[in-house]
Amino acid sequence: MITFTRPDGDGHGVGSSFHPADASPGSAAASVRSRTHDEAGAVLAELYGYLREQTPAHPALATVLPVLGDAVAQHRAGRTADPYDGARAVLAAIEAVRRSDATIPEP
Repeated sequence: MITFTRPDGDGHGVGSSFHPADASPGSAAASVRSRTHDEAGAVLAELYGYLREQTPAHPALATVLPVLGDAVAQHRAGRTADPYDGARAVLAAIEAVRRSDATIPEP
């Protein structure tokens, strides 16, 4: 058992205890995976916002929409080992279009 104690304002100890058997194996790893998955989803949402704003002024960015659609589908299905793979693919597609049109702003 691990116990943490800190003094409170009255000089008494306030603490909490943790016993490793109280945690299920992999629960911390699952929490990190879930948080990382959520963060990667937020990046995809930001990229969608970028494309929604920029595509009307820069129609060449429309070619990135299928890449984004695939990335979102894979993200929702959890089919990638790295949750950021989809975002990387979308960014690479955006950069490819930007190389042909310098007026397109960075995402």
